[in-house]
Amino acid sequence: MFEGNPQAPATKSDLQLVKSEPTDEIQSLEGCTQTRLEPLVSEKRDWLSDIRDSQAELLKVIYSFTQNDSRHSVEFEGSEAALRGRLGIIEDRLLEVEKRLNIPLVN
Repeated sequence: MFEGNPQAPATKSDLQLVKSEPTDEIQSLEGCTQTRLEPLVSEKRDWLSDIRDSQAELLKVIYSFTQNDSRHSVEFEGSEAALRGRLGIIEDRLLEVEKRLNIPLVN
């Protein structure tokens, strides 16, 4: 293919020859490169699949936590409202007792 000194720099005509007529060596290198890349591409797909699975699991856990937290908040708010209602009743009764006993209101 090439004539002359193999250590000499490539000329433009040498490059044109390589571009126009791929040799068996170049085709062999392309095949070898493709063969070596296939496992890496497959490994990358597996890795991305694992990441998607992990994300899905994490989102499920977060969703479950928020549902549980929401339920607890509703229960807490209900308990708080009940306690406030009871406290209001106690305050009203105390005020009635103070009125009957003529106890002056203190600010």
